[in-house]
Amino acid sequence: MKVAIRSKSGIPNHLPIKIEDCPFIFFINVKTPDVVATVTISDAGDNIYSVATFDVSDDMYKSLDSNLNYNNISEKVKKEYINISIALHNATRHIFDLIRQELYLYELRWLTSNPDEWLNNNEEWKIIPWQTISTAWRSHSAYKLDKKWVSHLQLLLDRGEEALLAIEHLHEAERAVGPQFQWIEATIAAELAIKEILVRIEPKLEVLLYNLPSPPLDKLYGDVLKSITGESSQFVNIVRDGARIRNYLIHKPKSHRFNYQEVNNYIANIKKAIKYLLDVERKANRKLINGT
Repeated sequence: MKVAIRSKSGIPNHLPIKIEDCPFIFFINVKTPDVVATVTISDAGDNIYSVATFDVSDDMYKSLDSNLNYNNISEKVKKEYINISIALHNATRHIFDLIRQELYLYELRWLTSNPDEWLNNNEEWKIIPWQTISTAWRSHSAYKLDKKWVSHLQLLLDRGEEALLAIEHLHEAERAVGPQFQWIEATIAAELAIKEILVRIEPKLEVLLYNLPSPPLDKLYGDVLKSITGESSQFVNIVRDGARIRNYLIHKPKSHRFNYQEVNNYIANIKKAIKYLLDVERKANRKLINGT
């Protein structure tokens, strides 16, 4: 039996949005390619709704229709429901991780999770009192979400792109207390980003990059990237010097004195370097997909 299920997450500190471009709607595959969730950001930027229609067992439908509480449903139904709920919440996280990456959101905020709901035969949304999932994310931005950003993000979702883990370290560099920690986190972001991007372009490199000692960062951003894409990064010297200082900081913590402008400039350049890598990867994979 097919049942529409909806998750709702609140954003206590609202998203920066362009009001006249509302509503913001995304579509993303969940669980299997046959299930597509519709994820909507409210006009005020204060709530996110993820909705999808799932094939559920007769037992789950009967439990929903009987409004049974969590303690009165079978373990089989609990497992079935939790898988569905997680799929919806993962759709929300997938999209917002990309928003964090593309709009560069880094200030600590919380997504508050409400009970999931299901659409009964009377076309009425009813609360499912079985499970709630809460999650955290970052949401400070220099940009506003608008139609242009939504189109861009939907293209990324359509090609199955997920946010880089490196972006989390870049956000951490923004938040860290102390220039040494900021520098180290920014350099970790640079190192993870080039590895993630190279593996996206050439998956066979995964074993080498993740299991063997890595070449110096400037080699990865330079010769290695050029051998795969035909172009090296213009940030080669920055990541080379950044890695050298990072190594000094790890082995000799007092070996380098910082001023905040130096650190801020470094983080800004690593941000640009990662953005460049994303652009290169997207261009390279478009060529592979289009056969040109």
